[in-house]
Amino acid sequence: MEMLSPGGNKGLVGGAMRFRVLLPVLFAMSLLACEKPTPVLQSRVLHVATMVPEHMGSYQLNRRFVGRVKAAQRVDIGFEQGGKVDTLLVNQGDAVVAGQPLAKLDNRLLKVEGRELTARLSEVNARLQLVRSSLKRQQSLVQKGFTAEQKLDELAAEKQVLLATIERLQASLGANQLRLEKAVLVAPYTGVISRRYLDQGAVAAAGVPVFQLLESGQLEVVVGVPVDMATGLEPGGDYDITVGRDTYAAALVAVGSDLDAITRTVKLRLVLPIQQARDGELALLMLSERRDEEGYWLPVSALIDGMRGLWNCYLVELVGDGIYRVVAVNARVLHTEGERVYVAGELDGKQLITGGLHRVVPGQLVAADELAVH
Repeated sequence: MEMLSPGGNKGLVGGAMRFRVLLPVLFAMSLLACEKPTPVLQSRVLHVATMVPEHMGSYQLNRRFVGRVKAAQRVDIGFEQGGKVDTLLVNQGDAVVAGQPLAKLDNRLLKVEGRELTARLSEVNARLQLVRSSLKRQQSLVQKGFTAEQKLDELAAEKQVLLATIERLQASLGANQLRLEKAVLVAPYTGVISRRYLDQGAVAAAGVPVFQLLESGQLEVVVGVPVDMATGLEPGGDYDITVGRDTYAAALVAVGSDLDAITRTVKLRLVLPIQQARDGELALLMLSERRDEEGYWLPVSALIDGMRGLWNCYLVELVGDGIYRVVAVNARVLHTEGERVYVAGELDGKQLITGGLHRVVPGQLVAADELAVH
């Protein structure tokens, strides 16, 4: 058996004495560390913003439909008779008034025809004057018995033929004058020339368009909507129409009675209260539809992807003095609108985390900031 030296015994005794002195100190320090855990916990937990969503019995579904701005009247105008285009008096983009000349045909042949008809009419009038004089003399001779009544009958018949010829020539002169007038193309109403189809010198057939004319003043929007939404619309009501960056209250003029075979929509005509929009410009019609479904409006940031394609919201449940635990609940999205979303779920009276969901996980302890009631 090995014996300890006196020097070794002295070292063991000294170490034991130092341990007995330090033991109370270590025990006191451990008590101090266990007395106040809450401030240390609160200083380390994440602070989140929460809200208590308001329960709603329905929501408004705002829908947009694309249409086009159109002039109240649009027409392709041309000459009623064929001929060579002699003069174009206006061009694309020009504003015109009703009755203003727009173009002219070469009318030299019509003028020659008119002079010929006038000369023939003068000739027939001269022959008629001669027949009338002869008829007057023959009537005098018949009364004296110096001529036969047959001659009188022949002159009376010739007079009727000449009168009919004069009437026919006058009608031809009237038609010639009308063709001369129609050789000048005039604007049927006040508007703007939107297109020019022919150039000067071209030979235009009857009815071929020369210009396209848009009526100035009143502008309309034509837009197609589904049948179920068109059913509740009545002419005379005002609806929001967005053209460019501005929104206007447009009066509904008419609801179409037929269904478009391609788009399966009903056409609406609305009158714009402005004149600055351009024909063919896009316009957006805003219509609201009420959906009777219970749910809650939440900011988009209050949703996070869940399992199997579902959405989740994170609730907070109180577990201590100012400390909450994160709990995940399912939410069914019914409608989205800008930066907010309408959802259905068991959220009545619950405190939801409104943002930063990527920083927390279910079961995590957090501290809730001021509650925002939506």
